[in-house]
Amino acid sequence: MLDIRLLREDPDGVKRSLARRGVDDVEVDRLVELDVEARARRGRQESLRARVKDLSRQVGEAKRAGDDEKATALSEESKVVGDDERAAAAEADVTAAEVRTALLYLPNIPAEDAPDGSGEQENVEVRRWWPGSDDGDPEPAWPEHQRVPTGRSASSSASWTWSAVRGWRARCSPLPRGRGATAASAHHPGPRRASRRIRRDQPADPGAH
Repeated sequence: MLDIRLLREDPDGVKRSLARRGVDDVEVDRLVELDVEARARRGRQESLRARVKDLSRQVGEAKRAGDDEKATALSEESKVVGDDERAAAAEADVTAAEVRTALLYLPNIPAEDAPDGSGEQENVEVRRWWPGSDDGDPEPAWPEHQRVPTGRSASSSASWTWSAVRGWRARCSPLPRGRGATAASAHHPGPRRASRRIRRDQPADPGAH
């Protein structure tokens, strides 16, 4: 998810980067406005909360001084401000949720060497690799669900088993190592375990008799 601090510090830079992913500036501007509104509402809530605490302190002081009339007036004011604080907190929570939702819909900032574009159509495949390909072995007939996509790079990554990728696909839809391991186990099974049949009347260990 996009770091909101980056958006606050450099909104124009975020716009330029996300434009490479096909994101309109209007979406970024809307998020900036929501963030400003959310922080303003949270600030108002915190200010009201501080006021409630201050009024509670004054109520205690008035009671200790024996001024019941002042204490009652301050207590009533504290209740009103407390209601306002709870309403402000609810508004701040709603706006904060809108900010988070907007952040979830925006893509991450692409790397400088990633190809521009919003989908895999722009992620051009340049070559394929499989175990033995460097020695001229033909490509195995991988089942579709075990195929590992390749991308625009010849560099390998620890997160990928056989595929060498970078760009949109590598940063937006990484393939877990487990999927590659499944393909490896399917096409390169380990040695078979030796087994023998044992009759019910035959001891499991012949050397026992």
